[in-house]
Amino acid sequence: MNNSGSKNLSCDILIIGAGPAGATAATFLARSDAIISVIILEKDTFPRNKPCGGALTVRIFERFEYLSTEQTESVIHGGYLYAPNLVSKVKIEDPEKPVGYMVLRKNFDNLLVEKAKESGAKLIENAKIENFEILNDEVKVKLQDGTRITAKILLGADGVTSIVAKKTKLKKKWNDDELGMCILAQKELDKDEMEIFNPKGLSVHIHIGYKNLFGYFWTFYKRNHVNIGLGCLLSEKKKKNINLKTAFNDYLTHLEKINIIPSLKRLNLKLQGAMVPLKKPLDRTYDHRVLLLGDSAGFVNPLSGEGIYYAMASGEDAARTIIDLKQLGKDYTKKNLKLYEKKWKKDFGHELKKILFIRRFIMASSTVNNVINYANNDAKFRDLIMKFMLGIEDVSRRTLGSYFLKHVIKDFFKKFKQVISFNAILFYSLIDNVYFTVLNLIMGKKPLIFRQKTPTYLNNPEEFVYALQNSRKISQKHALHLAIDSMLLKLKHFIDNIRYRLNG
Repeated sequence: MNNSGSKNLSCDILIIGAGPAGATAATFLARSDAIISVIILEKDTFPRNKPCGGALTVRIFERFEYLSTEQTESVIHGGYLYAPNLVSKVKIEDPEKPVGYMVLRKNFDNLLVEKAKESGAKLIENAKIENFEILNDEVKVKLQDGTRITAKILLGADGVTSIVAKKTKLKKKWNDDELGMCILAQKELDKDEMEIFNPKGLSVHIHIGYKNLFGYFWTFYKRNHVNIGLGCLLSEKKKKNINLKTAFNDYLTHLEKINIIPSLKRLNLKLQGAMVPLKKPLDRTYDHRVLLLGDSAGFVNPLSGEGIYYAMASGEDAARTIIDLKQLGKDYTKKNLKLYEKKWKKDFGHELKKILFIRRFIMASSTVNNVINYANNDAKFRDLIMKFMLGIEDVSRRTLGSYFLKHVIKDFFKKFKQVISFNAILFYSLIDNVYFTVLNLIMGKKPLIFRQKTPTYLNNPEEFVYALQNSRKISQKHALHLAIDSMLLKLKHFIDNIRYRLNG
């Protein structure tokens, strides 16, 4: 529906923004049995482009059954996750089962809008909002062309720069440490290039940090395209005074060098940029006759910047909230709309909170390097990490934490063993000297050496070194256990000396 000639309109639900959040909400509302009229306002004209990587998780198609995987560009059968040291990496591959799908946002967003229109929602394109008012019993919106629209409730699905969030003071401004800035390019490739650089559908290459910039760097292969981009916190960019365009070109050079992408003609690449919220959802996502959806509410994966699933999920949650209230005969007051927040928190709120915790945990590049090194040696851990990064599976913090802690402890024992083995003679001699010096001072006499049935490696420095280096083979114990055994032997010798002195 075009806005020309439309001067006075009314509806039950008015949605600002026809992206995945707004279009999904409209679809569920318009097709419900509650008989709800819906109008969507969109500032652009569909189909329109959207700066985005374009990777979709499997659960989108499991949850939204009116969508088909046949409408995607390609199937993801696996990929690679790289550490900041640019050496360590892990791979996940499942030739039989898809781990995700690729889309062109221009086509996918248009598909969602068409679904909403088919369900009965009306779309007004090129709609520039001049002003809106939230009154006690209705919402009034005025467009720049003079069109006036009244509605019972307003859904703000208008992105990170949401005018609805600003006007209602739910979010006046995002701080630098809450905003992510990304830059990307999408390039069409020929068939030969696709066969060389995207074998077996291993479409995803993800770097968690590159050189001195911590962020999310990606290379996604689609049917005929490669999508390359990077994203980081705005605060990180400003703090390190990084030019993202320079960093992007440097990243392209690295990808070409390690043969992940073909040599690209930089002059033909059209760079695009976007801002996304990358911290946590807003403290409150509802007000009197107002709900915020998708990016407007901060519903974005704070590690990868992926927001399509959460946008669509919040659209459905908003729709079900409105339908429930209407069926109960309740108005869209601030008190009643709190139900929306309860729904999305139960739906995916815990997940976003968990991801933010993990992002803070791995902010240090050394931690990411360790995680990927551990994953290389543990198939289950590797599978969990990749599924988490690709959004395939909701992995609990406890599960990831327990796997990581297990490898940290193993790594500690390994390093302790190496250090002790390297300085074993010095270590053993030091214990001996300190022990006998202290014993002399306490006893006033030369201590006696008692014959004890102990392993030879605990009485001889050379044997002790060899035992430490081969602790599993010789004593079936860790190096730390051997050191403790040595200490216990000294303690037993000390007690025997005291007993002898007291009895003699």
